[in-house]
Amino acid sequence: SSTGPVVVANLTRNVVVRSSGTNTGTNTAYIQNLASNTTSFALAYGDFQYLGANVATRYGVDYEFARGSISSSTFRYGYNGIYLRASSDNTFASNLVYSNVIAGLTADSSAGGNANLLVVGNCLFANAYGLYVNWGTHNTIKANYVYGNSSDGLVFADTYDTVDSN
Repeated sequence: SSTGPVVVANLTRNVVVRSSGTNTGTNTAYIQNLASNTTSFALAYGDFQYLGANVATRYGVDYEFARGSISSSTFRYGYNGIYLRASSDNTFASNLVYSNVIAGLTADSSAGGNANLLVVGNCLFANAYGLYVNWGTHNTIKANYVYGNSSDGLVFADTYDTVDSN
């Protein structure tokens, strides 16, 4: 018997995007979103593995001053699962994000904030940080399962956000 909720996740995906290497210290594969319109970038039902390295703009699936949505996808074994810098009006829903070196989802910015993010119904586990938000406003973080991260599950610094039922 379990003392907490049991999460059953469907890992069936339409496409697998994977780095040719499995060492996030030397990986060169990454996905960078530069779309300025929310409807111009949409990832759905993908499986993203071993993406990213500790190199600016190449942290995994990387949003740089960008907009878009990601849903029903899996991000695993990367440097950062999803990384945003000065990227507003984005939606992340029903994703599995686990076993990434740094964080499942990072919204960080030295060039302005990340505003109006909707992060809902995701599973963020077994990363160093589940969700890390720095410099955010009017973000909604709701109904996510965040557990088993080696450092912290949820981190908010200099933010004005709504956090509910995580």
